Amino acid sequence: MMPELDTCLVPALSIAAAPDRQRAVRPSSDHERKQGISTMPIIRVDMFAGRSIDQKRELARRLTETYLDVIGGPAGGVTILFNEVARDQWAVAGELVSDRQPPKKKE
Repeated sequence: MMPELDTCLVPALSIAAAPDRQRAVRPSSDHERKQGISTMPIIRVDMFAGRSIDQKRELARRLTETYLDVIGGPAGGVTILFNEVARDQWAVAGELVSDRQPPKKKE
């Protein structure tokens, strides 16, 4: 028996960060140096398509805030990439999500 769709599928997160703090906050170009921007970390969020722009804004704000609370560094150094995936492009346990039971509507 397969678990409920909405409880087994969660967005996938990956974080790429430089191995040491100096490299993590070092700007990589003159423009970035002037702006106080660095190129690490990059947080990638893979999720189903259909989230609103406001939901993505809030998620970006919270991910940045949480990263800085735990690791530190300048906010300008945190990059977040959203990758929205169609349900027919995502499989779990060998089965396309589009072929599974649709997600339950929240009441």
